[in-house]
Amino acid sequence: MDSYTYRGLSDQQQRLAATIEQLGGYWPPISAVARLLEEFGELAEVLLAESERHEALSEEMADLWIIAACLANQFCIPLPVARAATVETDDQNAPVADQMQSLLVHAGQIARVVNYYDGSKPPRNTQDWLPLTKALRHFHVRLSQLAAALKVDLESVVDDKLTASERRDRGRFEHSFDPSTAQSLTEFEVISGSTPCVFAPTARLWGAPPWRSDLSMVDNVAAFLPYLTRFAKAARLEGLDTFVVSLGLESPRTMRELAARLREVLHALVQLDPTVNRSFRGPVAQVGWQFSFGGVRMFVSVFSHLYEPTSPRYSPDATFLTFQPETSFDHCSIGSAYAQSDTTKQRIRDEFRRKGLDYPMELIDDRVEARLYLLPRFAGDTTCEWWHVR
Repeated sequence: MDSYTYRGLSDQQQRLAATIEQLGGYWPPISAVARLLEEFGELAEVLLAESERHEALSEEMADLWIIAACLANQFCIPLPVARAATVETDDQNAPVADQMQSLLVHAGQIARVVNYYDGSKPPRNTQDWLPLTKALRHFHVRLSQLAAALKVDLESVVDDKLTASERRDRGRFEHSFDPSTAQSLTEFEVISGSTPCVFAPTARLWGAPPWRSDLSMVDNVAAFLPYLTRFAKAARLEGLDTFVVSLGLESPRTMRELAARLREVLHALVQLDPTVNRSFRGPVAQVGWQFSFGGVRMFVSVFSHLYEPTSPRYSPDATFLTFQPETSFDHCSIGSAYAQSDTTKQRIRDEFRRKGLDYPMELIDDRVEARLYLLPRFAGDTTCEWWHVR
């Protein structure tokens, strides 16, 4: 099964994603930063050599582009096309040494962010934080400008490098998991590709590793915990929308089993949360309650074959849990802070009705969020009260 790729990426990034899939998948972000430093040093070494070789320059710059673009792909960040990034700026005609220094500054910014998301260095605060989205775009613009100054056709060199890697390195690396290309996202496209929600086509999704029937529920939760932790750190700053967990094809057979599974997963996440988590220290079925993980409030949705096809939570095959950070609604201008929020929500509801799907208006108006996590199949369906089911 092919890996999922975020549709919003540029053509260059889509080509890169296909190549990386053939070679075994992405490195962990923290490893990519180490490779970025390695290639930056090699580029500097070529520039400092007495007999500068254009071919060597081209190869090192292509490596830098590829490594940084892989990071962008992993965080669903579209980058400027290499040719378009060489627009005239004050730095365009600066000495090469100055351009290298500027490039190093942006590489350091990338490292700082990744060391927070995937490493061990939390920032003092994120008020003036430069998101990875901006750091990577700045890096690619500066790299493209340096390439133009050195007469390197970066776009062509990158294409040649990818072609050579496809031939030379196929089968060289073991397959690695990355939440941006998770199989759960490919499976979830049955739902995300058919939902009437107008924001679904542009949503930035991450997914959990495959659910293993030979592992306990707690061990399965522990397996995706590092990726959900990274997601919680990056979601607000990088515009990530949803984390998808697939329970596989061996789905709960009854609504009661499904409710119990939801409760078990959420309680396990609270227990394993690396931050202090008070989600279940008070009543759940009340106005204002919301599940949180990693210090981020998240809306949880369950999709299952137990629902009728007219339900917005119907899934024909696998069962899914999705975690949507509160900040995701900001990307859609939904919430009390946005004047157009009511109009946007009504547009979504009208689209659901037009598709013949039952939108749970009464439950939404009750404002008890826990009741929206696992929707009832019919009026009075008490088995969906997951917080009580054991």
